[in-house]
Amino acid sequence: MESTLFEPMTVGQIFRTTFALYRRHSWHFLGVVAVVYIPLALLPATTDLLELAGTGAHLVVVARMLIMIAAPAICTGALTRSIVELHRGHPVSVCRAYGSLGSQALALAVAGILVGIGVLAGLLLFVLPGIVIAIYCAVTVPCVAMENLCPVAAMDRSRTLVRHDMAKVFWLGLILLVASLAIGYPVGRVVYLSVAVLLGSGTPLTRFVSSLATGLAALWFWPAFVIPQILLYFHLRSHENEGLLPEDMRIRS
Repeated sequence: MESTLFEPMTVGQIFRTTFALYRRHSWHFLGVVAVVYIPLALLPATTDLLELAGTGAHLVVVARMLIMIAAPAICTGALTRSIVELHRGHPVSVCRAYGSLGSQALALAVAGILVGIGVLAGLLLFVLPGIVIAIYCAVTVPCVAMENLCPVAAMDRSRTLVRHDMAKVFWLGLILLVASLAIGYPVGRVVYLSVAVLLGSGTPLTRFVSSLATGLAALWFWPAFVIPQILLYFHLRSHENEGLLPEDMRIRS
């Protein structure tokens, strides 16, 4: 079956296109994700060691939270650029995917932090505001990567795009949230318990090894959760008939 990438898609088509992309370019996507996700997997254990060494606990917690929000946003920007280049038929390496971001890497990180803090604050304020912010800011990171916007302008641009199809944004986000919980929690528990059996529970070494092992396991799933969000951006852009890419750019699934 052949499906165009940059035209209106149903939720089902977004997921089918995601799997087609992942199947064809899995090693590239895994390489892009590994650059960010493996260090993130080691971050909890590393910050635990810093706390034990006497570094301010509050500072470590804040720094860890900001890094864990900002780094995935940069990764998503690199994946967005990769998808476009691959569909233009251009060879793209992991280094080129990140290198193409240039100074946008900082804007992506700031955008990720602003959206993350906004959603968290909204969830703490009666939950509903956080859901609304998450929906309106759903494609903020692709807006930065593709349209070279500053973080605040990208958030406003995301809100404008989401209005084209808010129901689809909500249902896609809900499916991804449920899937991530259904997969992430069992995988994390199985990995931790397995490591605890081998190394003992509660030790720094156990936390370090289980964090690394969980990160490596999640590495395989993460592109499947991020690519739909990127495709959602292109779906929303298609409503504007902007001709983002030539009409004959297709993928085979």
